[in-house]
Amino acid sequence: MEEKPKERANLIITCMDRRLNEALELRERNEMANTGMPTIVLRNAGGDVSNLKDSIREALLHYDVREARVAVHNDCGAMNDIANRKQGKAEKDRERDMTAMKYVAKNPEDLCKENLAVQQKTLTELVASLSPNTTVIADSLDVLHVPHPNGERKAAIILDSPERPYTHYSELASMLHTDTNNVYVIQYTGKDNMLPDISLIPKALGVKDITIFSTDKTRIKATELFEGINRQAFAPEINLRLMELVQQPARQNRVKLKG
Repeated sequence: MEEKPKERANLIITCMDRRLNEALELRERNEMANTGMPTIVLRNAGGDVSNLKDSIREALLHYDVREARVAVHNDCGAMNDIANRKQGKAEKDRERDMTAMKYVAKNPEDLCKENLAVQQKTLTELVASLSPNTTVIADSLDVLHVPHPNGERKAAIILDSPERPYTHYSELASMLHTDTNNVYVIQYTGKDNMLPDISLIPKALGVKDITIFSTDKTRIKATELFEGINRQAFAPEINLRLMELVQQPARQNRVKLKG
């Protein structure tokens, strides 16, 4: 029996910073409207490729990924955390301290620049071994023009199945009864260990509400993550919920690009 061709897609690895939400949602809608290709989005603290390797492998296994893009940004909270660790200003944390050891720079601005090179190198090496026809691109995004919202801070952890749901951040925010730019988003397929990054949400960002969104295919992993978070020292400080997303077909409505 002839093997069915994989669906084409693009892949983006980026940070959980809430200032990226609207741009990412617009990008995903435009990509689907203009090319018919979905965008697989993976997010964690700082767009750290090494902590998303299992999720990237799953994306490359299930899709014909034409473009894999890592997008870091300036004014990054993850880089601020690393700068504090480099300068001895942060409490000891084994996982975060190990991450900080990968960097040479000691101030946030230089760390953001170094982060782009680190993530591009890691992604290039990973993609070359699994999908040599995939083009790797690295971007540095400017979020300084995007104001920090003054509203409440919440977090959404999205555990996708490889055949990911086409859920947009505005819909997630609506489910959380808040605005899109109030939500920090960690997004992965459920095999990577995100607990070190999740720990930053209440500790470094002051978030009190965390919601784990799962699909029917990731319900078991989401439950395990829910229990794992509850065992963390910061758990009493947060309101933790577990919700299931209903998989929706890809949107066909077109969004007109400016310019």
